[in-house]
Amino acid sequence: MNFNELVDLTKLRLSESSRPDRGWFLITRLHLDIEKLSKIATYFDMAGIGERRSIRNADYRSIARAIKVSMSSDDPGSNLRRHWFLAMTTPLRLLEKNGSWESVRLTDYGSALAKEADKHAVLELVLKDIVFCKEPWFTADRVAEYADYDIRPYPAILEIMESLDGHVHRDEYGLFIYNLRLKTEVPWAIDMIRNYRELGVTDQKALVNIVETAISQYAIGHDLESGKILQNWRDMQLHTFTMFSLGSSCVLDGHNLIFSERYVKGALQRGSGSSNSERVIVLRRPDGNDDLSVPPPVRANSGSAAEQFVAKILSSQGWEVIFYTDKRGYGFDLWAKKDDVAVLIEVKSSTGILSVLELTETEMTAAAEYKESYVIAIVENLESSPEIHYVHNPSQTLALQEVLSKHFKSSRSEWEPLSADAIVVQN
Repeated sequence: MNFNELVDLTKLRLSESSRPDRGWFLITRLHLDIEKLSKIATYFDMAGIGERRSIRNADYRSIARAIKVSMSSDDPGSNLRRHWFLAMTTPLRLLEKNGSWESVRLTDYGSALAKEADKHAVLELVLKDIVFCKEPWFTADRVAEYADYDIRPYPAILEIMESLDGHVHRDEYGLFIYNLRLKTEVPWAIDMIRNYRELGVTDQKALVNIVETAISQYAIGHDLESGKILQNWRDMQLHTFTMFSLGSSCVLDGHNLIFSERYVKGALQRGSGSSNSERVIVLRRPDGNDDLSVPPPVRANSGSAAEQFVAKILSSQGWEVIFYTDKRGYGFDLWAKKDDVAVLIEVKSSTGILSVLELTETEMTAAAEYKESYVIAIVENLESSPEIHYVHNPSQTLALQEVLSKHFKSSRSEWEPLSADAIVVQN
């Protein structure tokens, strides 16, 4: 299919059933964050809201401070209700409202998000359940407005990715996916994206510009606000695109949604010694009864976004992962085991580049005790294009400097050359 044919088919699709003015951007108009969702669910669970009592202004203030959102002095819950609580009610079904917001409680999924360690696994089930646009995931007025939509968006995009080398770019999502109405339309999207990928970069950008112009002209021709419709198509739809990475199947890597199992920037692989990475950590097999058996935590812990991310990648690669986040005295965040090999993992993260690596006294003690079974996972660019570096046996390989606060530091120039992109087991 040549460029002009692709343009014609794409514009024809936009002209069907008011498609430029409708689409999956309606699913969520909020950039959802797994850590914030977890904190809200945990607060509801611990405070007994909906089970033992109704929500109060003091609760709103506590939740707003915990997830760092603004609040009004007159109505501290207004921002939470308008955005986070609304998304957790429809479409995520983590909260259930009975009439007013004063009568709101956790659903079974919401309770699981509060209590289970693997948050991504819980949200995987949540996302797979959503049907757009049907009740109870959406309100009755939205269901009536979008009566011709009957599709499960998350399974649909997973099917598309499976047919397209395990990834989808946000431009492909905006051009061919966001306005799919029925599961029977998925093959069309797959075929169109395949043809789109055969275009050169210049033609791909040209098609995006042509569609943007067509949407603007549609709005003008139907006496609609052009800026708002373009914002929905260009910006708001990305919130739903990002939402798909909340599950365990996908990772958002810059502008691409990719399968977690194919994420190569943080492989912790157990194999014969070969790896897609040039730099690997080779773990010895245990001798005798040395299997690094570690007692599980007394209660599952939530984990920060970085720990959840590392656990998600490891789980997709077949590792069994137990969370030790916030358990005092252990000195590591994750215990991971695959076959007969186990490692203890301390997670450090940064939204940008991590210039200095710091270990607490407890972490340093654990690193010295477990030696080759202790690994630091450093997650850089956590919120944009996350990349994991592994540092093996840090107490022996790094010249860590003790400071008065009992933290141990290593500059990036030292730990980065010694870090690896994967861990393998030598046969």
